[in-house]
This record gives sequence, C-alpha cells and structure tokens, in this order.
Amino acid sequence: MSIFNNHDSAAIKKEFLNIVFIGESYLGGMAGSKRVQNIINSLLKIGDISIHNLIIGNPNDKSDIEQKGEKNSVSYQKIYYKILNPFSIILYYYKGFKFIIKTKSHIAKNIVYCYDSPGILIFPFLVYSRIIKMRVVVDIVEDYNSLDKKNLRMKERSKLFFINILGKNIHLYTDGILAISSYLANKYYNITKGRIPLMQIPINVNFELFKEVKPNKRNNIYKIFYGGSFGEKDGLMYLLNAFEILMEYHKNIELILTGKPAKHGMDYILNRINNSNVKSKIHYLGYLEDRKYYKILQNCDIFCMTRINSKYANAGFPFKLGEMLATGKPVLATKVGDVNNFLENMVSAILVEPNSAEGIAKGLKFIIENPHQAMTIGLNGKGKALEYFDSDKISIKLRAFLNQLN
Repeated sequence: MSIFNNHDSAAIKKEFLNIVFIGESYLGGMAGSKRVQNIINSLLKIGDISIHNLIIGNPNDKSDIEQKGEKNSVSYQKIYYKILNPFSIILYYYKGFKFIIKTKSHIAKNIVYCYDSPGILIFPFLVYSRIIKMRVVVDIVEDYNSLDKKNLRMKERSKLFFINILGKNIHLYTDGILAISSYLANKYYNITKGRIPLMQIPINVNFELFKEVKPNKRNNIYKIFYGGSFGEKDGLMYLLNAFEILMEYHKNIELILTGKPAKHGMDYILNRINNSNVKSKIHYLGYLEDRKYYKILQNCDIFCMTRINSKYANAGFPFKLGEMLATGKPVLATKVGDVNNFLENMVSAILVEPNSAEGIAKGLKFIIENPHQAMTIGLNGKGKALEYFDSDKISIKLRAFLNQLN
C-alpha cells in the first residue's frame, strides 16, 4: 500500500507553509480541538510557517458569538449560522470565503487543513480553496458510514448521507488525506486507489503538560478517571457497572467523570449515576476548562478507556487514551481498533475485552492489589506514548508530508 513513508521526510525540501485550519477551534474544546491545538503548537515550533483558523460555530449553541483575533500568532475567525435564518447562512459563507482569501499567501505553499470528513456546510470552503489554488488536506478521524442509524433523527441521517457521499468522492476535492487509524487509512486508500497521498497520524499528546509523574498522596484513596463525550461507543455504562462490582472488594475508591455528553444523553447518564447504590463515590465534574482538567488528570491514579466492540468504535482511535498514558499512571483499555498495535497487555497497559463490566472490574482490581507492578505498567505506557504519540515528533512527519504535496 503506497502510504506516505515517514522515513522519506528528511529527503524532502522544506518550504514555507501557510495553513488554514477549518472546522475545529485552536481556542479550546473537546478531543477534536485538542488534536488540532497540538498539531498547530508543534508545527509552530518547527518554524517557517504561518497558521490561521476558521472556526465553525455550533448553530444550536445560543452562547456562540462571532469572534476573531489572534492567539500565539495564529489568526482566527469564528463563523456560525442559524438554520432557520437564510441571511445568516449567506453571511456565514461570505465571512468564511473572505477569511480564506485574506489569509492566502503569495510567497508560501498554501494549504487548507479540514478536520474530519466534511459536511455539506464545510464542503464549499474546500471547493473554493482549490479554485484559488490552495491545496486541501482532510484529517479523517471517524467512520460515519459505520454508525448505527436506526435511532437517528431525519436531520442527522441527512447530514450523514452527505458526509458519506463526499467521503466516497474525496479524491475529487482533496490533495492529501490524514487518517487517525489503520482502518481509516486502508479504507481511504481503497477509495482513492492510491491516487491521493495518505498518511496515518494516530492520537497526539502535548508532553509539555505531563513533565512529571505525580504519586498518590491521598491516604490510599484510589481515584479512577474517565473523560470523554459519553457517547454509546465509549462504553461508560460498562465502567459504571464495573465500578459497582469493584466496590464489593474495595471501599477506598472514587470514580471521577469529566466531559460533555450530548444533550439527549445527559439525563440518561445522570439518572444512571443517581440510581447507583454507590453514587456518593461517583463524581461527575462536567466539562472543565483546560487548567482544571489537567490538574484533575494529574491527580488521579487509574485511567480507563472503555470503548465498546462496534464497527464505529473500532474504526477510530480514542484521543484521551494518549493523555492518560502520558500521566505515567496505570491505564485500563479495551481491545478495540488500533490499541493492540501500540500497547501490550500487562506490560504497557491493562487490556481487557470490550463490553464486559466483569473484565473491567477484574482489571481495576488487579491494579489496586498490585501497586508496584501497576506503577511499572504505567511508566511503560508513558514510554509507548512518547514513542508513538508525541505531537512534536508527529508534526515533524506531518510537515514533511505537507511539503511534498503537489
């Protein structure tokens, strides 16, 4: 398979790059934003580059407001629209097109980086970028075609329909493809028949945030951490069931949950927690701004990534896993997707079968009852994260990939 060879990077002439990131925000947010932030910050360290960010606001978020400015030399503009207001959609495109042409450089190689598979509202920006001779790169992080659509509303089904159509014809509007997993790399290589340069970029970690491993100093109270969007693929229900099982053996544990569930799933999650017989030991902290989030992360003892065994979950790669490993603490992860390609059971992580509360509970019990071995596993996990997921190393390879685009 003719995927871009990272070892060829040294042979490619370094050019000045001008990159416009479209979609996710450099200013902050969930996993997608963190991936983009890490890439941008690492690229800026390399130099000979200018970066801009066109942020697509959430039309359903009433707190979303227009904003523009500059952060760490990255110029940004946030645009949004209201679905029932045709004028706002016209203004949305006008401001988006204006930002792209305004940030285009006459002395650098111009690249538009689109986070994830484009929908119908982002696609015109990519077409416009190619018309004005900018190269387009799409970073694929999910396989929406594998979603179970039976419980989706008509609006969501329509959105996925367009995403899938555009995905099948990605070779018509892109100059390069990035994929977060081997599954997605293979899928898009087969779609494009190798005609488009493709590079696999796994999850990435900013190790500046994880310079030291902080020991447990809380009177032997083990804080078990889970963070994410709490979607069905994340397997939170299995973790909650496992925590209740574990409480039968160990009372000195707490479960820390952070993240932002989708609105329609919030009540279900909170009801499940409130109905638990150990709810006093479960602490849902909601969505945290970065400083609080990383402080909580560093002060927990055991980390859990519990994705289920579904086609959709296996196609991606959980971003939070990289940051969990970077803490140097023991991580329990389910055997989904590419996890086995990077981590070894009982060496760099505790790997368990997905969809099994009993398996998760058994793994957590082992970590608590074998602290010295668990500490070694945690440090080995950090070593693997440094080897494979260090954003600075990944961005050097990414820059070489972008340099060689025609």
